[in-house]
Amino acid sequence: MLLDMEAGDEWRGVCERTRAQVEALTIEKVKDCRVSISIGVAQYAAGESALSLLDRADKALYLAKAGGRNCIRMADESGVVQPGVATVN
Repeated sequence: MLLDMEAGDEWRGVCERTRAQVEALTIEKVKDCRVSISIGVAQYAAGESALSLLDRADKALYLAKAGGRNCIRMADESGVVQPGVATVN
């Protein structure tokens, strides 16, 4: 998911609403099927290449998956993922 928004916490709301909507999905033909989504977030840093931005988001995504899924992880500008950010289990 790519979002075009200024710095701030607006991304949290978008990601959390998306996560909650996916979690609420049901597949009627499959009994007891739960769907979830993991989201990795990275905010563009001035002068950063697209490859670097996507790499940081990808690392955050994989840590979200490894952290129990159905959660959101944010990578800071250095690429370090903030484990407690916008986490929902």
